[in-house]
Amino acid sequence: MLHFNNFPSTPQSSAFSKRATGLVATATHETQNPEICQETPCCSKALKTQTLHNENHSRVLLPTAVVSIEHRGELFKLRALIDQGSQRSFIASRAQNRLKLPTKHANYEITGIGGRVVQNSSKIRPITLISPKADKRIQANAIVLPQLTNMLPSYQINSKHWDKISHLTLADPNCNTPAQIDILIGSDLIPQIILEGVEKISKTLLAQNTIFGWVLSGLVAEPVTAMTTQVEEISNEYLNSQLRKFWEVEELSPIPITTPEDQYCEDFYKATTTRSDNGRYVVRLPLKQQFPDTLALGHSRTSAVQQFLSMEKNILREGELKQVYDGVVEEFLHLDHMEEVSPCEKIIRGKFFSFYLPHHAVVKPEKKTTKVRVVFNASRSTSDSLNDILFTGPTLQLDLMLLILNWRIYKYVFNGDVEKMYRQILVHKDDQDFQWIIFRKSANSPLRDFKLKTVTFGVNCAPYLAIRTLHELAEDTKPEFPLATQVLKTQTYVDDILSGSHSLPQAYETLSQVINSLNTAGFPLKKITVNHPHILKNNPKDHLLDTNFLILEK
Repeated sequence: MLHFNNFPSTPQSSAFSKRATGLVATATHETQNPEICQETPCCSKALKTQTLHNENHSRVLLPTAVVSIEHRGELFKLRALIDQGSQRSFIASRAQNRLKLPTKHANYEITGIGGRVVQNSSKIRPITLISPKADKRIQANAIVLPQLTNMLPSYQINSKHWDKISHLTLADPNCNTPAQIDILIGSDLIPQIILEGVEKISKTLLAQNTIFGWVLSGLVAEPVTAMTTQVEEISNEYLNSQLRKFWEVEELSPIPITTPEDQYCEDFYKATTTRSDNGRYVVRLPLKQQFPDTLALGHSRTSAVQQFLSMEKNILREGELKQVYDGVVEEFLHLDHMEEVSPCEKIIRGKFFSFYLPHHAVVKPEKKTTKVRVVFNASRSTSDSLNDILFTGPTLQLDLMLLILNWRIYKYVFNGDVEKMYRQILVHKDDQDFQWIIFRKSANSPLRDFKLKTVTFGVNCAPYLAIRTLHELAEDTKPEFPLATQVLKTQTYVDDILSGSHSLPQAYETLSQVINSLNTAGFPLKKITVNHPHILKNNPKDHLLDTNFLILEK
């Protein structure tokens, strides 16, 4: 016997029920003495066995394609389903997270057959589809969903007898093999991707031409037989769990637990951090102990060159962006934040001890000061990426909402920004080889190699190193600037200072101590704003966000 049957054979509760796809056998076995127990306990359990026999003589092949999407000047291959029955296009959150695609907030209700809401989404991602010959670029907005479909096709399809399509270039050469779907292309994009050309392969199979190649759809006649058996433990503990979570919502968050990795980063920082002759902090990158044995870097210069050339080509089309971008990178040279190196990778006993960081521009025209920022991609994989071999470090960043609420308590307040905070912290010479880049000012000049000498935005441990260094500065200057210690440790959000006092003299003194404390480590406080001019006494005008911000209109 495969299962026990304790239910009477009635039309309403038959142990065997006929389904369209085959025969489903379901039975539940419970041991209970009705004379002793008349109530079911709140956490009762039972065993349930299900057996499914499925026999099918036809399969539907849906049109799939391998498509390229462009992100930060780089092309990524994703598997797409072309669905004319969908009004919009979608992308799986798995693919969005893997490529680290930023999203915008939006609210969508996804409805299925019968108008029933089946999913909700609060994210949308602009994407750019590139044809294989790069002659067509399609801009679109893809709604982000946790999962788009099951594996397509459902079963491996025999392609030995597809002689009639040997002359076609398929958009998905492995369309007969089950695989995950990353993107769903809906009717909002289909008119832009469909080309002339339709071939009838058989009575039930159709081939259609697209900018990605030919896609196949229709019935594939092959017998399919599947047999599955599943044993589950059924419990009504779910209600208990939900009720417990309801009460836990009102509880205070537990104290964060320090993990061994976080403790390692803290001990490593204390043991390796020093200060240079001019007072700047010098830090080491927290490499994982598995590097370079089980975690290893690979050849990275070639891919960095390719991405730079692609990025350079794109920003040249944007008019003045190339000139602005070059100015931002050259500022690294003028401030001695990077230096030129020979174009070779560092290899010791067959292991790579250097890494080239691809970089690209992030443009924010609404910003009052820094409108173009250079972002470095330390997640680019070789064998492993630079971020893979580094510890991220514990989260030291304060809760922004609580910080702002506390800031509003003060009668007199000030706010400032630590200028180029990451780049004011030096990286030890032995670790600078992990921060090489490719750059040139003119498209006609040869490529040049440089290494970044400071903490770099885009490396996963950079936020930890920056905030931890501020905390270290707060302790180092505590005897001389006691008011600054509390501000730097509890009233700072990354590089933004939000503090104040209930009296004008105290607010002025606190700001003065913060500025002096930061200056000892080469951290200039700029973009300063206050709510009373007395707090700004003796502060240079070029350190202010706006010299007229306290002049109110009459």
